[in-house]
Amino acid sequence: MAFQLYPTKFCSNALRRFLSTSHVRNKKEVKYAVDKNVTTDVRILSQFLRPDGTVLPRRISGISGRSQIHLELMTERARKAGLLPVQIKPDGSHVYERRGRHRFNVYYDSEMIGLPRASKKAVKYIPPE
Repeated sequence: MAFQLYPTKFCSNALRRFLSTSHVRNKKEVKYAVDKNVTTDVRILSQFLRPDGTVLPRRISGISGRSQIHLELMTERARKAGLLPVQIKPDGSHVYERRGRHRFNVYYDSEMIGLPRASKKAVKYIPPE
């Protein structure tokens, strides 16, 4: 009697499905990628925002997980710099970050704004010579 690779019908179907699936085929295709320094480019950032000002989820925007985290970081930096509104109300009015009376709208370089507190790597500012 010859050796039978698939002893039962159920096992044969399950093994065939398991052996025929490829991890590459199941991987989600990435449609877009976000450049590294898009903090000051509000038009690019606004493509990934909803009408109320929140960031679109990955399943809708089609970007990778790393780009999604980077996009959220860049959006937060643009909001801190005053380039994007924090919230857009249903009546269409924009709400920006509240500032003291002596603070002005300053346009930052990406290294000056810094990384969030949760990051392990801090950026050190080196003034131009």
